[in-house]
Amino acid sequence: MRPEMSRIMEFVVGNSRWGVDIRWVREIVPVRGMTPLPNGIPPLAGVMNVRGDVVPVLDGRKVLAGAEEGGGRTVLVLVRGDEIIGLLIDAVSEIRAFDSLGKGGKGHAPATLQGRGCGHAPDLQFSAEGDTCPLIDVKKLQNMVAQSWKAKKNEEM
Repeated sequence: MRPEMSRIMEFVVGNSRWGVDIRWVREIVPVRGMTPLPNGIPPLAGVMNVRGDVVPVLDGRKVLAGAEEGGGRTVLVLVRGDEIIGLLIDAVSEIRAFDSLGKGGKGHAPATLQGRGCGHAPDLQFSAEGDTCPLIDVKKLQNMVAQSWKAKKNEEM
């Protein structure tokens, strides 16, 4: 029996490479029609209408530790559970596959996952061809958006 393959999508913010489990990526869209929020809510870049959904968009430069200033021309639309968020990035670089044994799929380099969890200061990394890439945790990003909204609402009261 062949093990199930998983995929990691690598993307770029500034001069840093990051990864996300492809299961959480709904789509990749160009930045268009993003509305900045009045009085700003760090780390949100604004909100966008994506296929009828109002999507809060996090600024990848502000959220991902160690990322330098980037252009932010693309939005990763991420979904986990019922929550949709966007992450402003510079570009998508590639998709890599791996199986539970750490062996690459056909046409892909052998790869492994290392670490115990992940977030915007990651402790989980994807490794392939002697190169590592930190992974983001979509749930932690969703929580960051919720906490930012809540903090802003409390300020206004």
